[in-house]
Amino acid sequence: MKKESFFKNILFLNKMYMPKIINILYILSVIASIIFGLFHCSFGILYLTDYEMKVFVVQGIALIILCPVVSRICAEQLVILFKINEQLEKLADMNISENKQNNING
Repeated sequence: MKKESFFKNILFLNKMYMPKIINILYILSVIASIIFGLFHCSFGILYLTDYEMKVFVVQGIALIILCPVVSRICAEQLVILFKINEQLEKLADMNISENKQNNING
């Protein structure tokens, strides 16, 4: 029975799976930005001259700090849209149940 409801939810878009995927992508983007920032810093320290090294290290630190923040903002904006959709579905369900009760009582 659960497989039928799972496939029904996927086929008819009754349940939203994108917020979970967005969370996974957010975590992966944070990890990737930290790794890339560390790589950027180490490349600058190991292979470049003094001025270039300073530029690469500052850029690497900026990547480590700013990319997770930007990723978080983008992920939150997308998740907020899905939360709004969930709340609207709840309101619609409440409205439908109230209308049914009013029709039965009225």
